[in-house]
Amino acid sequence: MKKYISVIAALMGLGLLANAAPANGQSLDENGTRAAEVTKQVPPTMPRQARESGYCCMVFNVNRSGSPVNVNTSYCTNPVFAESSKDAVSRWEFSPAMKNGKPVVWLDETTLMRFNIATVEGSLIPSSTGYLSLREGAEPTPPPRDRTAYRKWLDKNFITETTCGELVS
Repeated sequence: MKKYISVIAALMGLGLLANAAPANGQSLDENGTRAAEVTKQVPPTMPRQARESGYCCMVFNVNRSGSPVNVNTSYCTNPVFAESSKDAVSRWEFSPAMKNGKPVVWLDETTLMRFNIATVEGSLIPSSTGYLSLREGAEPTPPPRDRTAYRKWLDKNFITETTCGELVS
């Protein structure tokens, strides 16, 4: 049975997760300052070796010309996703960050590259980690029932989409 016929590569959360890029077209503030703004995003290519869904946390800088540089993964659910993620982010384009009205380097930008694989029937084939990877040294207790407390418990014990930016070393 061919479970892997339907393959979907998707970039989720087109906004960046940490040092979030402002909406396109943001003007300079009163000090002539603004963050780097993404103007073109290229989705990752699904690696042929992938057999389950997963993601990579990416960290990079944006140079004065608006190009991503020093593109690296800080965490991947499966190493097979790393090269495709780096390649995709390297082809993104930004309007550069500005300070005092002049272009500056934007450091430690982060984003998440997600890879979704589905069966022929359209069911997602989850990562063996279930999109959650236990943080090193974490020993999670049973999850709380309160929604706010649950979110804090999740971020404390697992590497999640929202905690990707914390992995910048």
